[in-house]
This record gives sequence, structure tokens and C-alpha cells, in this order.
Amino acid sequence: MSSVKPLSRREALLRLGALGTGIALSQARPATAERHVARPNFVFILVDEQRYDALGCAGHPFLKTPHIDRLAAEGLRFSNAFCTTSLCSPSRASFLTGMYSRRHGVLNNHMPFPEQPTFATSLQGAGYKTAFIGKWHMGLSADPQPGFDRWVSFAGQGQFNDPVFNIDGERVPRKGYMTDLLNDEAMDWLRGVADDTPFCLYLSHKAIHGPFTPPDRHKDAYSDAAIPLPRSWTDSLEGKPSPFRKLAAKQMRFQGSDAPEKHARYMRKYFRCLNAVDDGVGRLTETLGNLGLADSTYIIYAGDNGHMFGEHRVDDKRWAYEECLRIPFIIKGPGVTRPGRVVEKTVLNIDLAPTLLDLAGIADHGDLKPDGHSIRPLLEGRSGPRRKAFFVEYYQDRSRLAVPHIQAVRTPDWKYIHYPELKDEDELYDLSKDPLELHNVIADPRHAKITRRMRSRLGKYLQSLGEPSEEVMMFYKKGLHASKEDMMLYKKKLRP
Repeated sequence: MSSVKPLSRREALLRLGALGTGIALSQARPATAERHVARPNFVFILVDEQRYDALGCAGHPFLKTPHIDRLAAEGLRFSNAFCTTSLCSPSRASFLTGMYSRRHGVLNNHMPFPEQPTFATSLQGAGYKTAFIGKWHMGLSADPQPGFDRWVSFAGQGQFNDPVFNIDGERVPRKGYMTDLLNDEAMDWLRGVADDTPFCLYLSHKAIHGPFTPPDRHKDAYSDAAIPLPRSWTDSLEGKPSPFRKLAAKQMRFQGSDAPEKHARYMRKYFRCLNAVDDGVGRLTETLGNLGLADSTYIIYAGDNGHMFGEHRVDDKRWAYEECLRIPFIIKGPGVTRPGRVVEKTVLNIDLAPTLLDLAGIADHGDLKPDGHSIRPLLEGRSGPRRKAFFVEYYQDRSRLAVPHIQAVRTPDWKYIHYPELKDEDELYDLSKDPLELHNVIADPRHAKITRRMRSRLGKYLQSLGEPSEEVMMFYKKGLHASKEDMMLYKKKLRP
């Protein structure tokens, strides 16, 4: 009797891939097809602080992102995608739960994630193998979290070179560049998933968070590129709230005659770090092809929040302006029809969780109660519901106490921004005529009716969503000035 173990389909394809045949086979398949996969796989790639317009496929004048662009060409790019809180930790919790921050309890960057249902726990409970690889950034710990069979993470922001990982609860130092190491971990895990087991990989990059440290292979990219200051850099700031004007006055990178060159040097480093992310997208998609998984896997590419890089003379992400709220959002997969489309309908980070469960055929969300909704109809070329408005909220973060509490409502044409602790400093923008948000028209009597309507919308959101729990607010108020020991103690009290 032969002792040779037959090759699995995946192993056979891997050997073919080593000869180059696997790559050719994956490229020969149609980029997408109108078909149904009963239990599709998911790869969710989350990039830290990537601008919505920092993509070649989004029309950037010189930035090269060929592998991400290919995802968009073979899938869908959503040109009106937004986060509901423009801050790392709250946005990450919203992706996981499908809920606004006041409901999931992560109000700022110093609050740990309360134990609660997520798309990962739901998929794991339905038989999916799950992995979290990368930046968790909710609380101080890098310890494994519920819902994930495989865990590779690091505390806080981590570092670009020679990081220390927490791998399934064990501290493991690694040599190399963070973005590449995370991609290596992701591909190693994919190769080990059983042939007949659906999976969900959540790959969460540290990039492109500052301080920007590109790999050596990209250290000279864009050296000759002309990078002008943003058009709104000349904003008079009339109509902006007083804390914003004070912040702009302190942003020394945008002061002086050498401001354009200081800005250009800064942005070159940002784009160089993004190039490493794009490299990884190419390696990951090639691996899926070699494993025979390309046709059964959804790849979702998104950013956690946007960022102002000189707009209105500010370098920050926490405000309710367009550059902060807009995020890149791309989906490629087996249920996508008419690939290459750019979808203009509004989608939010809180839509990810219900969308994944819908695509996985999990009709009963159990204890997961998302505020978002599935965008599967848009993937399949159907119209789907039109989102008339959405709610935005920012709670103060102790690393930037100068930014006040913010509540906002955005419709396709209007944005109303309310500052609960500031008197008479609200903002109203007609986005259809003023997309750069230069002219606050809230004092214009011609817009009194729309102001009342937007304030009414905000009131309805606040009423329907309710207030954060007492435990969450207790931690939040103390956490603005808390020690690490305080925060670790409060984590045990946090419950949704």
C-alpha cells in the first residue's frame, strides 16, 4: 500500500504556482462573475488614516497604487464612503459591530473594546475560521480578543521597524518592516486554512499612521512630484469654531514662506508608506489566486478615517469636515456584478458588519444589533435603499483635548455641525455649492429652514440612539485624565 499522501487541491495549486502556472490560471479566470457562493471567504484590509483620494483609481495626479486599483477595476469603488467617527478606535469598533460609537462604547482612543458581539464572533459561531492580524488599537492591551482563532497584534500604535507581536498570547519580537511582516503573517495563515473551511481574515495595517517611515525600497519615490498646498489652505477660517482657529494658528508646518516645501516633504513620506501597503495587496491577491480561492473570496479594502493635511491650515483627523470623514472603500468578490463600477450612493463603516453576515447567509444576527445595513444590493447591481442622512459624533480624546465634542448630520447636499459645549459656533455647509466647506451659512436667513430641519434630524438621531451607558460615561470622563492603572480597572466594568 502506498504511503504517499494524495495532494489536496490547494497543495497542488501551490506547486503549480511555484512554476508560474497558478498565477496564469488565476489571471485567465474572469475578473468576476454573476454567481452565488453559499459560504464565501472574506479578507478585510483596513488601512490607518488613508485619505479617500490617496489612490490612483480615485484620480490622484501622480500616486501609483496599481494593485489597489486592480481591486477597484475587478470590483466596485464607493466614491461616497464615510466613517461615523473620525478617530481610530471608535471607527474600528464601528466596523466590527456595525454600531455608532455611543452604542458600542468606544468613545475615544483610550477606551478598551467592551466584550460584545461582532461580525467575527458571528462568523466564528457559523463555522468560519477567523484571524485578526495587525493593529487592534482599542485599549492598552494586545491580548487576543473573542471571535478570532488566530491572533497577531501589538500594543497601541506599534512601530514600523522590528516590532514586537502578540501571537496567540505570546510575546514574539520580529525583525523587519511592519507592513511586510503583517502581510507575511496573513499569507501564512491563509495557506494553513483547510480546503473546505470558509474563513474571514481581518488584516489591519499600522500604515499609514505617523510618524511616516517608508521601507527602503520606496524611500526615493515621488522625489520630483509637485505637491501643492490644498486649495482650502487659503481659507480665512471665518465661520470656523474658535478651537479650530486656535489649532490652525499653532500648526507651524503651514506657517512661513517654506510651508509648501515642508508640506511636500511630509506628504512624500505618507505616499511612500502607502506604496508598501499596495505591494502587500498585490502579494495577497496573488496568494489567493495560487490557492484557488480568488473566485470564492470577497476582498474589502477600506480606511478607518480620513485626515486633513493642510486643508484649512490644519493637520488633524478629528473634525467633521469632508477630508476627515471620507474613507476609501472597495469591494471585489463573487457576488459583484458589472465590475469596474464607481458607486455614488452613501455607504458607512457601520455597513460592513451587516454586509458580511448577509453575504455569509447569516440571517439571524443574534445579539449583534447594527445601526448600519447590508450593501449587498449595491454589489449585485440593484438599487438598494437610499441613505438620506447619517449621524457623526466625536467625543474628546485626551491626546487632543483642544478638539471639542462634536455632533453632526450629513445629507447628500448639506452638513450641519453642532458643538454641544460651545455657544453659537455651529456650522452649516451647502455641499452642493461649497464642497471645500469654506462658507459657513448658518447665519444666513435664507437657510433658516434647512437649519431647523438639520437640527431636527440631529435631535431624532440622539433620541433614537440613546445615551452611552453610565459605565461607559464614567470611564470616558475619568479616562480623559486617567492613569494606565485606572484604565485597566475600568475595562472590567465596561459592558455594552
